[in-house]
Amino acid sequence: MITIKVTSFAFCYSDGQEIKRKTPTSEKMSSRQKQFAIENCPSVLEWLGYIYFFPSFLAGPSFEFRTYQRYIDLTLFAEEPNKKIPAPYWAVVVGFGKCLLVVPGLWLFLFYFGPDFLTRQEFFSAPLHLQLWFLWIVPTLSRQKYYLGWFLAELGFLASGISYKGREKDGSINWSRVTNVYPLWIETSTNLTELLSYWNTSTHHWLKHYVYFRMVPPGRKPGGVVTLVTFVVSAFWHGFYPGYYFFFVLMALQKELGTAVRRRIRPLFVKEVVEEKTGHRKVEKGPYHSLHLLYHIVTWFFTSFGIAYIGSSFVVLSFSATLAVFNATYWVVPICTVLGFVVTLILPPPRSHRPSTKVEDKKN
Repeated sequence: MITIKVTSFAFCYSDGQEIKRKTPTSEKMSSRQKQFAIENCPSVLEWLGYIYFFPSFLAGPSFEFRTYQRYIDLTLFAEEPNKKIPAPYWAVVVGFGKCLLVVPGLWLFLFYFGPDFLTRQEFFSAPLHLQLWFLWIVPTLSRQKYYLGWFLAELGFLASGISYKGREKDGSINWSRVTNVYPLWIETSTNLTELLSYWNTSTHHWLKHYVYFRMVPPGRKPGGVVTLVTFVVSAFWHGFYPGYYFFFVLMALQKELGTAVRRRIRPLFVKEVVEEKTGHRKVEKGPYHSLHLLYHIVTWFFTSFGIAYIGSSFVVLSFSATLAVFNATYWVVPICTVLGFVVTLILPPPRSHRPSTKVEDKKN
């Protein structure tokens, strides 16, 4: 967490100095960069208060320094009378309830399977279909410990009030400013990009805004190499176990495959049309729209099973154990990933769709 906070602070301070000097670089900055830019160097006490902010010190989630400043000077609560921090009692109760919901899954993982299940003879002696089932269910259940840890950390943010994000139209308070995980969306995601945006969101934002986008010159689109480097940085941040590097390198490949599938295959079922006047995107039916539900089910299965399969390396961690698990199951997911790339290369790219003109509409 300290690594994330220090590096993000450094980038934001650098952005602030560019803005202060009104350099050409500052004119190309995104709205997010400008929002969190730090123009004036804080005091040592203020900086240490941010770094060692208790609710996020051990397990996160991390947050931006400008958010901490607004919290300390109470401008974060400008909508409230006298900038008074609202009482988060109900939000804390709901947060504690979320903790209780993930306990059964964690109990199954710890006491029925166990962290070392994938290295036992019981796993290796099982038929292939059962091995693949175990590789789906064990990493999935192992996620419950992260859900519980992050939910508990979020309770600290709720209790302190820094999760305050203003009021909704009906007057209710939005307490979602600092949220690190969305389990329901993770378990139902139909592509890896979507899944990653809901998992460990603070680290995801750090990798996205301070690693991924920082490697891309303004006006250019990131490519596969940038994605791979970002995932390697994530592995390095997690530690030095070989399982981390297996996991993140394979995840980078799966993410690129998911992007290719959405470009080449998804338009057959659901296509996005760009409006010429506004530039907005809207979803329309593809040639095989009647099968779009089947498409979503298939992509959900491959996303869920694929991330669980390679996630086994994150569970067993060691090089030999990871190779043993993958060898026992014939490297089925990495091989399917390569075959998926071949299929997307063979398929012709979809045509760029534009809304039909009035003349064309009349003919139809």
